[in-house]
Amino acid sequence: MIPDEAWRFLQRWLWLLVLAIAGGGVLGVMFLPKLLGDGGNYTASTVLSVGRFASPAGVVTATADPDQNEMLRDYTQALADATRTPRFIAQVRERALARGLDLTAAAINAKVKVEAQPSLFIITVEATDRRPEVAEGLASAMAEAISAEAQLREQQLRQSLAQRAEQGQEQLMARLQANRDRTLARLQALNAPALQSALAVVASSPIGPDTGRRLVAELARLSGDPELVMLDAEASALQRALTDLASAREAVEVALSSSNGPFFVLQPVQTVQEQPLHAVRTRDALVLGAGAGLVAGWLSASLADHLLGRMRRRNGHED
Repeated sequence: MIPDEAWRFLQRWLWLLVLAIAGGGVLGVMFLPKLLGDGGNYTASTVLSVGRFASPAGVVTATADPDQNEMLRDYTQALADATRTPRFIAQVRERALARGLDLTAAAINAKVKVEAQPSLFIITVEATDRRPEVAEGLASAMAEAISAEAQLREQQLRQSLAQRAEQGQEQLMARLQANRDRTLARLQALNAPALQSALAVVASSPIGPDTGRRLVAELARLSGDPELVMLDAEASALQRALTDLASAREAVEVALSSSNGPFFVLQPVQTVQEQPLHAVRTRDALVLGAGAGLVAGWLSASLADHLLGRMRRRNGHED
C-alpha cells in the first residue's frame, strides 16, 4: 500500500508530474535522435551501363567475342577511374553550381562515390548528404559528367578520324597521280602503235580511276612489260587503300550514329534515407523522454514540497 504521506504528495503534485512527463516525451522525440547520432543522411544513386567503346579500329559492343568484351571491360574501368581526376571533378562542380549547389572539389570527392563493375559493363554513382536535394543533385551531376566525357571522347575520335582520312586521302591521291605519270611515261617509252593509241585515250579522256586502271592492266598484259605490270599492281594497291580508308571512317560514323549514345541508364536517380544501426526510433525516444521527465518532475516536486514545508513551519513559529 502507498503510505499516506506519499499519497498526499502525489495528489498535490500530480499536475506537475504529468506536465513533466509530457514535456519530457516531446523533447525526447525532438532532440534525442539528433543527440544520439541519428544523422538522417540521404543517399542518391544511379546505374549506367556502358554500351560501346569507339576506337580507330571500330566500335566495340558487348558480344560473344572475348577480346571485344575485354576491351569494353577495360573501357568501363577507365571511365570510372577518370572521375577522380581534378579535371573531371571541376566539370562535376560546374554542373552542381548550375543546380545551385556551391560545393568545393574536396566536398564532392567526399560525398560522391563512383564504382565500376567491369564484368557487367556498369558504373554505379552514389552521393550522400544530409539534404536529399543535394544528394540527388550531386548524383545527377556526376552521371551527366560521365556521359558527357564518353561523348566528348567519341567526338574527338570522329574529328581525329576525319583529319586522318583527309591526310591519308591526300597522300594516296598524290601517289596515284605519280603512278599515273610514271605509267604514261612508260607507255611513251615503249612506243608501240597499239600502246600509243591507248596512251592517247589515257592522256586525253576524262575516264574514271577504275576504267583507267583496267585499261592500264590490259596494256600491261598486251605489252608483257614487267615495269608496266608493276605500276598496275601498285595502282591497284593504292586504290584499295583509298577505299579501305573511306570504308573504315564510314563504318565508325554509321556505328556511332545508329545508337542513342555510349550509355544506357539502367536505374534513374533514386534517393533514399539512410537508417543507421544506432538510430533511435520515435517510440523509444518518447519513452526515454517521458522517463527523464518523470524523474525531473519528481525531483522538482520534492524540492518544491520541501521548500513549501519549510515556509509553513517558519510561519507557524512566527505566529
